[in-house]
Amino acid sequence: MDSKLKIKVGDLEIEFEGSEDYIKDGLLKLVAEAVELLGGSRKSGEETSHSSSSSSNQGAATEGGSSQVDMSTSTIASKIGGDSGTDLLLSAAAYLTFVQKKESFSRTDLLQESKNATSYYTQSVSKNLSAYLTRLVKAGKLVQRANDSYAMQSATRTQLLAQLAN
Repeated sequence: MDSKLKIKVGDLEIEFEGSEDYIKDGLLKLVAEAVELLGGSRKSGEETSHSSSSSSNQGAATEGGSSQVDMSTSTIASKIGGDSGTDLLLSAAAYLTFVQKKESFSRTDLLQESKNATSYYTQSVSKNLSAYLTRLVKAGKLVQRANDSYAMQSATRTQLLAQLAN
């Protein structure tokens, strides 16, 4: 199935049309490396857009050049694999970032949103919250802005948008 992808980060603009397999396997790595070379941060004038010509793109679309995701935390978890506590917290972070349009969020926000994914949430998420957040920060998925403030890394945003579009 062919997809169309357009990403603009500052002066860098990448357009791709082709196989979804290449988007998953090669293009995302290339984009992540390019974003990292440019500093890896989203500035106020930068935008990311993603569109797909396939009908499987329901819930993740573009409108006016900015990413639009209209999914619950449970749906996001099912698409990215919410089998672990870190996956569930990453799904909650994606919901807060893409749906609620929050640039940063607290531990409490993440925990509360993860509880909304009732099929995936267990008490162990709450008990191991600090450890899971530490793993996500060390893995470069989240950035810890302050003691109780987190944000999604720009390369992670790009990767998740592509995953959610499938």
